[in-house]
Amino acid sequence: MIVNLESVTADVLISMQIEPKANIEAFGINFSGKDGYKDGCELQFIPSKKQAQWNTPKQSIPSVPLITFPEMVDRGPYTQIWKPVTKHPDLLHVPFRGKDFAIFGVEGLDQPFTLDIIVKKQKNGTYILDACIDERRTLITWRTELSGNKIALFARNGKVSFKNVTV
Repeated sequence: MIVNLESVTADVLISMQIEPKANIEAFGINFSGKDGYKDGCELQFIPSKKQAQWNTPKQSIPSVPLITFPEMVDRGPYTQIWKPVTKHPDLLHVPFRGKDFAIFGVEGLDQPFTLDIIVKKQKNGTYILDACIDERRTLITWRTELSGNKIALFARNGKVSFKNVTV
């Protein structure tokens, strides 16, 4: 299920209380791109993996979980991890690249928590999105293209309540 909130400005603080229900697969928020949901900027929470991620959906539906950096290293051989990005596409998803990445060990995603997101348009037209999860963890991403006027709240295979949403 996707719920849209229209007319979100480029420089904004979005706050909400999130209450996931038992056994939900994933949930989150998507900031629209040039093609709507597709090519937007998605912040997704995966409680069973204790994972949060910024991602760029390739379709008009929520994206699949990314591999975390420790999972990438565990794959081995280690020498492939450090090849240039053009030789190893998984490196597009490590935190120090600043676009699409996942963090692990995010406790409490199966319990109610607060989410605050600052969206800031830079002078050069790019966007910084800074998410604070329950005042305990943060994720910051950088994007070149966002329409800046629409967000979608979503849940995959379960239910979640987004309460007290303020923009």
